Amino acid sequence: MKVFPTSACFFVAAVALTGCGAPSDDSPSTHRQLVSAVESLIHESGADVGFFYRSTAETADSVVINGDLRMHAASTMKVQVMMRLFMDQDEGLLLLSDSLPIRTEFRSIVDDSLFELPSSSDSDTTFYQRVGESAPISEMVDRMITWSSNLATNILIEEAEADRVNAMLRDMGADSIEVLRGVEDLKAFEAGLSNTTTARD
Repeated sequence: MKVFPTSACFFVAAVALTGCGAPSDDSPSTHRQLVSAVESLIHESGADVGFFYRSTAETADSVVINGDLRMHAASTMKVQVMMRLFMDQDEGLLLLSDSLPIRTEFRSIVDDSLFELPSSSDSDTTFYQRVGESAPISEMVDRMITWSSNLATNILIEEAEADRVNAMLRDMGADSIEVLRGVEDLKAFEAGLSNTTTARD
């Protein structure tokens, strides 16, 4: 298990590179200017950076700098959980209108022991006020993505199942992302079991 620097960050540019002089053509000189601009920003940041940029036209202006450097996924993994649930609805496995119970206790992936997700660790406390009730999956997805709710994430990742999320990603060609667990599983964190990704994926 690799150790990842806590100061590490990564950038993914899907369409345009703000302030980086995104090229209007695919000439070698313009591409070199783009690479130079990105490398300058990375150097100035002082951070460990993985960078991946591909033009939607897939021309020569693609830039890869440490594109496969593995990083802590943080909240980016919430998007993949959402994708799995949407696909589950498409495949008739569930309805986004189905409801799930709201709770704050979850099991560690290390030893199946219980841990509680505190509201102080969350950017959205809406569901903590509704523990014991149920909420539609669609509402939980909204809280997870729009408000970055960790509580909604932990409930939904159990429904989506980490292994199935990873299988979906492999089918899509993302061969490096690892979704292992929800948020605040400290035993897993201490064991080096964290969600990771790369700028390329």
